[in-house]
Amino acid sequence: MVGKPTTECPFDWGSMDFAANLKRAMADRKMTQADLARATGLSTAQVASLVNGKTKDPRLSTVSKIAAALNCS
Repeated sequence: MVGKPTTECPFDWGSMDFAANLKRAMADRKMTQADLARATGLSTAQVASLVNGKTKDPRLSTVSKIAAALNCS
């Protein structure tokens, strides 16, 4: 179940670790990888790759979908 965030947007823009920021944002919203995949239209494999840090430099379109799903800008 996807919850409301407890903070505005937990991304630490000073950090270049996208995976750590993504995990923090998902945890804050009680969002699973499957939840994020459904909300963005990405595959669960794509989301897993992002969360696990295997995709180091995601496309802007992917980041935009994730930001919208996590209510971050």
